[in-house]
Amino acid sequence: VDWVGAYLFKGEDNELWLHNYLGPRTEVAKIPAGEGVAGKALAEKSHQNVLHVEEIEGYESPAPNASSEMAVVIKAGDEVFGVLDLGSMEPEAFTDEDVSAIAMVADKLAEQFVAEQRQ
Repeated sequence: VDWVGAYLFKGEDNELWLHNYLGPRTEVAKIPAGEGVAGKALAEKSHQNVLHVEEIEGYESPAPNASSEMAVVIKAGDEVFGVLDLGSMEPEAFTDEDVSAIAMVADKLAEQFVAEQRQ
C-alpha cells in the first residue's frame, strides 16, 4: 500500500471529502458520487477492488502513480459515512481477503459514527 485516505461523505453535496491520508500529497480532496473508484463505491454503497486502474477511462487517482485501488465503504445499514481508499503502485495489489480485512476496520468506524450521532 502506497497511499491510504479516509474520505467522509458530505450528503448535501453528494460527495466525499478528504479527511486524512498517509502517503504522497494528493490533489484529489473531493470526489463526487459515481466518479472514480471511491465515488463508485459511494454511489453503489459497495466495496470496490480495481486491479488495473489504467483500464478506467478518465481515471484520476488520489494516490499518485497508482496501478490498483481499493475503496471500502464506511456504512451502517444504508447510511454511508465515508470511504477508506487505498492505492498501490503495484497492479493487482489487493485481494478479496484485503477487502474483508479493511471492511472490518470500516465497520468499527461506522459503529463509532453511529454512537456519536446518539450523543
